Amino acid sequence: MALETGGVDPGAVSTILNRLKSQGIFDQFRRDCLADVDTKPAYQNLRQRVESYVSNFLSRFTWTPEMSKNQLRDRLRRQINQSDMLASGVDRIIEQVVEPKMQHVFRPQIEKVVNQYLHSETIVNGDEEIPKKNGTVMDDLPPINTTEVPMMTPPEERVLNTSPDVPSPPPEQPPLPPTPAIDDDEKMPPPPQPPPPPLPPSSEELTINTEGPVILPSPAFEPIGSSPPHPGASFL
Repeated sequence: MALETGGVDPGAVSTILNRLKSQGIFDQFRRDCLADVDTKPAYQNLRQRVESYVSNFLSRFTWTPEMSKNQLRDRLRRQINQSDMLASGVDRIIEQVVEPKMQHVFRPQIEKVVNQYLHSETIVNGDEEIPKKNGTVMDDLPPINTTEVPMMTPPEERVLNTSPDVPSPPPEQPPLPPTPAIDDDEKMPPPPQPPPPPLPPSSEELTINTEGPVILPSPAFEPIGSSPPHPGASFL
């Protein structure tokens, strides 16, 4: 495609304009502007100035049947175009009618047609990527999901929560062995017997105290009548 000095392809511009006209977008723009133009102060002011100029122009002529209407009309049109009345009035109308609709109404529809044209040119050329000029995103591109995906922790890296706020479960106890059943016929072992009382010491176990008299253990208590006579009693 041949480009001009400003980097604009006249063939591409002509194709885009034809698409806008064939889809009825220009007609829609014209209807929207004409519906609002008669309510704007700039249009009312320009209309009054034109009507006043036409009245002053016709007042200088006297109507006769021989007068040519076409010549009179062309003369009036030429004088109006040569004056600055229309140029200044039209600029004010554009500021009040067209510019408020440019960014929100006209530009999105024009960009849509331009993107469709660029997409069709890419398919014809066999390219896989869709070109993007001046930062314009294609309308047919799917939206990008920007929600964050939570990270999953591998099983081998998972660590138990050992914080003091949450008590850890107690360790499992090994099962106890089963208690054997006791047969009623079996006899219980006898209770343990108390130990026997200590025996008196024998004569061999007695110790002789050389420092004092010998203390013999007293015999067991016996009744007087039954005790045998002392061996030395016969000498008394």
